[in-house]
Amino acid sequence: MKYVLSLLLFLQSIKSISQKKIEFRLSPSIGISNNKTSWSISGDLNGNNPDYLSELVWRNVNFSYGLQASITLENLSLNMSISSSRTFKGIVSDIDYTANGRTGINYHEQFSSNNSNFRIIQLLPQYELYKNKLFVNVGYNHISSNNIINHNSSVNSTYKWYVNGLQIGFKYNMKLFREFNYNVGADLLFSRYYAKADWRLRNDLKHPTSFDQIVKFNYGFSTLNSLSYSFNEKYSISLINKLLYSIGYKGVDKAYLKSGGTLFTQVKYNEILIIENYLSLTVPF
Repeated sequence: MKYVLSLLLFLQSIKSISQKKIEFRLSPSIGISNNKTSWSISGDLNGNNPDYLSELVWRNVNFSYGLQASITLENLSLNMSISSSRTFKGIVSDIDYTANGRTGINYHEQFSSNNSNFRIIQLLPQYELYKNKLFVNVGYNHISSNNIINHNSSVNSTYKWYVNGLQIGFKYNMKLFREFNYNVGADLLFSRYYAKADWRLRNDLKHPTSFDQIVKFNYGFSTLNSLSYSFNEKYSISLINKLLYSIGYKGVDKAYLKSGGTLFTQVKYNEILIIENYLSLTVPF
């Protein structure tokens, strides 16, 4: 909520000092999202002994809400968006291996991951290339998530990660018929991944930071599909689908022991998949 209030105050301050014809629009949204977070570590820093030692996969279904604001002056616009999601149905799978190629399973359990959450913040300057149809953008995105493992009613582990990165892409607007429009877009994503965990499954690790992970380079893409209906020039309603995918390899995992030592191994990979489906209403501000 504090991010939304900050965004509204920022827009109001710009509007109050503006002397040119600038358009301000707000788009609150509500919907359902699915997200998958997975990662694996090897037995050593070289990615061996075995190549996959431990692997975690979260699959969550979430209630989502958000706010997008846009400021437009002639061919240039600035789009800012904030969305938050909370898991109402989630499962996390935890598997350990003793041999290469994900073989020799010696531990496999599933737990609830309800009440996990994630947030997406984007700052996206956009330029109109062609007749209100083709737009290009270069901007910043931040995604953070708190993934929960519910072991029982009194003990939970947490795995918190975030990525900060660059987003480059385009959007194309097509008029279908009457007041209906269809928007399609795609972006390339480049980011850095950082995570830390409070791992209550193991008594030999420190708390609240049991281990952390860094992957210096994640890459991926995002897509947009939107069908909108315009009541007039200022008001519209949209059905929107967004997909975001990001993956990175060969990071570093540091586990902190209660005894005072630190264990180093390789993050084999990390993977993020987010699918959002929501209803959005656009109004002037």
